[in-house]
Amino acid sequence: MVYLNILYEKMFALIEVLTIIIFIALLIMSLVMIFNFYICDNNNCKAFTDAQKKGEPGTKQYVLALLSELYDDGIWPFPYIGATILTPLSLWFVGAPITVKNFAIMFLTSFIIIYFLFAFFGHHYVKYIAQYTADYIQNNCTSNNPAGVIYNEGEEVNAVCNQELESNKGSIESLSNNLGVSFAIPVNIF
Repeated sequence: MVYLNILYEKMFALIEVLTIIIFIALLIMSLVMIFNFYICDNNNCKAFTDAQKKGEPGTKQYVLALLSELYDDGIWPFPYIGATILTPLSLWFVGAPITVKNFAIMFLTSFIIIYFLFAFFGHHYVKYIAQYTADYIQNNCTSNNPAGVIYNEGEEVNAVCNQELESNKGSIESLSNNLGVSFAIPVNIF
């Protein structure tokens, strides 16, 4: 019986060590994925490189491919990092001992909650607006290079798909009428 207890303790310790190693490996993978997939400051993230395979930058195909790539990759790195930060803070705030078991339970709970919040936001807000915009471009932009636009910093774009905005050129009212977008009226609360 003593040997079974010793074996059980050694096996439990091995499982804890493996859990910690896997946790750290997944944390490193999530950081690498964020740097490769989600930092698009120089148009070199995965979404831009995949869109470039489907069309030249600035073309209709490129913009549609870019919109289809929006929120298309796995979102698990963000909740994973969020749960990694939130778990020790939660355990400290509650005053619970930081053991592997407590950490795992709190981490899993935090990860699931954050993941489903991100998933809901992405699929019912981001994907919906991206699809609406893609449909607008598909149905209203007939040329391969709408408006002859090259998207560079500092350049102003005055047309949408070679169609000048008719009334109140460039105003919020004309944008809301032509694109079907409504803008909230600014309210001064002071």
